[in-house]
Amino acid sequence: MFQEIYTKDNEENFYVGKKLGRKENFYLYELIDDKGRFLSISLIHKNIINKTIDSSEYLDLMSSFVKTNGKFFDVFNLSRDFEAKKFNFSHLLNKNILYARGKKDLIEISKVVKVKEESLFLGK
Repeated sequence: MFQEIYTKDNEENFYVGKKLGRKENFYLYELIDDKGRFLSISLIHKNIINKTIDSSEYLDLMSSFVKTNGKFFDVFNLSRDFEAKKFNFSHLLNKNILYARGKKDLIEISKVVKVKEESLFLGK
């Protein structure tokens, strides 16, 4: 269900998430925080994923946290527009997204202004 997701820009730390789908060179993940609460829906380019781990004691612990959180997992219902069956980059058009650019500490917010095949075009 959940995976530890290691990226090339930060090999010491990892994200925990559930893969919702794949489109071209991107994976769509539902990420959780260290308390098993919904963190975000994230689009991660396959080239920055260094490795994933499907089974660990930490993932077992996070799964138990998610079960404990129950109905409070995604209180704002943010995941409803990103069902795997409906996953399509057009859902991201005109939405603000967070993205990491280069260094792990540089995170920016941009609006998706154009969607074309496997590319997202961001505005300022």
